[in-house]
Amino acid sequence: MSRRLDQLAEALGKARAAHEKRPDDRLAELRFEAARAAFLDEQLKEKDRELRAALGQVATLRRELRTLQDGIKARIAAVFAAKPHRKPKRKTADSGAPLLERAA
Repeated sequence: MSRRLDQLAEALGKARAAHEKRPDDRLAELRFEAARAAFLDEQLKEKDRELRAALGQVATLRRELRTLQDGIKARIAAVFAAKPHRKPKRKTADSGAPLLERAA
């Protein structure tokens, strides 16, 4: 937690304690609700900052992945360009003969 969030948590704890001592005191209840709202607002802001940082890291990783993919594709293309791709020779017609004999 940030220092600001720690300060707001401490203020919230004090306001809650004062409200619990005097549950009928409307001013104490109002202070407690205001402290809780301020704490939750700051907590939300902190989580939003963390989310933005994580999204930035994801974007960086995506760029790195794209670079790696492009490099791999280029290397594959270079390999195929360097060696002519030859299809394997088919075996002669008699290689299928045992299959035909079994069917008959």
